[in-house]
Amino acid sequence: MKPRKHLVVAGAAPADVSEIGTFMRVAQTQLDHAWRFAKDDDEIDFVLTDLTDFGGRCARVRALDEGKHFAVIANAGDDVLGADLVLHRPFSAKAIVGLLNHVGRAAPPEPRRLIDFSAVERRIVPQTRKTKRQDDEEKDAGPESTRASFIDVQRERRCTDLDALVKRGAVLVQRHGIPPLLIDPVTDTFHTSARLVELEPYFLEPLGGHERKRVGGAQLAELRKQHPGRPLVRLRWLHAFLRSNGWLAAHLDPSASYKLKRWLPLDNDYRKQHRIALTLMREAPLHEIARAAKAKMADVFDVVNAYDALGLIETRRLGNWDPSPETIGKRKRSTRKTQRLLAATVFTR
Repeated sequence: MKPRKHLVVAGAAPADVSEIGTFMRVAQTQLDHAWRFAKDDDEIDFVLTDLTDFGGRCARVRALDEGKHFAVIANAGDDVLGADLVLHRPFSAKAIVGLLNHVGRAAPPEPRRLIDFSAVERRIVPQTRKTKRQDDEEKDAGPESTRASFIDVQRERRCTDLDALVKRGAVLVQRHGIPPLLIDPVTDTFHTSARLVELEPYFLEPLGGHERKRVGGAQLAELRKQHPGRPLVRLRWLHAFLRSNGWLAAHLDPSASYKLKRWLPLDNDYRKQHRIALTLMREAPLHEIARAAKAKMADVFDVVNAYDALGLIETRRLGNWDPSPETIGKRKRSTRKTQRLLAATVFTR
């Protein structure tokens, strides 16, 4: 039995996808592997992208970043942006068989290094006066976030484990230069004089044994009186938010629609995240949430991951796309357009 491999077609017209699927079925005896269109849980081995579509261009970028084989679907004379593999129209069984057999035998490419730290970067800042509107928007956006970074390919950042920290009861956390933090899982509160943003170092730099201390009895009662208690769920949100690393959690579907089940207030220091959360109050796909909130996709992923860790996210997954000619012919025009977009966003960050 031939080993199975999966491919995804991003940004191409339904007719192209159908034709590729037909050639795969007709020429399956000539293929070294059993190639299939990838579904939700399948590992993607090969990406076919049409660069005339935004989703196809995004899929190309992600394939480069994650070390996936990819080829560009193009007409003669089209700009393929230096792609090593190109599938030209009109398609032929010989071209598709040769392409799939080549990819099946080749080792996966190395993920692209997103930043060359050996190169000296020169920035040229245009000497133009900012408008009042631009200045107001920059103030509202706040400082650039360094939490969501694609430089680190780990899906989660190594942080202090909050659940493990409070597993055995109340704990007092202290570090030089940061206000003390009392976490009390019994009353489901935390006590501190610090703003939430000032507590970030406790999580971003994992705690040492000398920085945490179990407390109880009279000492715990006295510490509770020093500062008003705040809901522990806000600290759990911060923990999940900081642990996220600009990647959507592996169990979440990038093509689904997302919505907040209920509102959870955020501190004023998290204005960008507040905008994203407000947008999440109405169900929408992730790319629409990012556009409406004027945020980067990485920031949207961080916020969605944080609320999902608290069980506050609702998702609605759309059905798998069947690229067979019979199914495509029965669908309405609007449905075909929607499915094209979803096929692209399955492999789009």
